Amino acid sequence: LPAGVLLICLGGFAGPVKRRFMGKLNRFLDGSVPCYHWGDLDYGGILIFQHLRRTCIPGLQPLLMETGIYREFSHLSEEYDETYRIKLQSLLMDDTSAIFHELLGIMLKEGRTLEQEAVLVTRLWNRINL
Repeated sequence: LPAGVLLICLGGFAGPVKRRFMGKLNRFLDGSVPCYHWGDLDYGGILIFQHLRRTCIPGLQPLLMETGIYREFSHLSEEYDETYRIKLQSLLMDDTSAIFHELLGIMLKEGRTLEQEAVLVTRLWNRINL
C-alpha cells in the first residue's frame, strides 16, 4: 500500500460493530481524510456502498467501481439471469445510486457483472489518486 493509506476489509455487508467502528472513525477524521469503498461491480457491491454511505460514512466515494475498470476487466466478468437484471434495473430508479448509473447501463447492456476479486489491484495502484 502507498504510505498514508489505511485499508479496512469489511468482507461484505458491515454488521453493527463494524458500522459503529466506521462511524466513530469517520467522526474522528471529521472530513479531513477522504474515504473510499472498493467492492464488486454488481448489485451487491452497489448496495454495500449505499449502506455504508447511509449508515456511517456520508462522504464515502467509490473506488475502482467505474465503467473503465468494468471494460478493462470485462473478459473476466460473469453472466447473470433475468431476475438479476430486474434487480440491477431497480437501482436505476434510485437516486442514491446515481453515481453508478453509467456503470449500471453498461452492465445491463452487456448482461454481465464483475467481481472485485477479478481485478488485479496491484496493476491499478499507479492510477489511483487518493
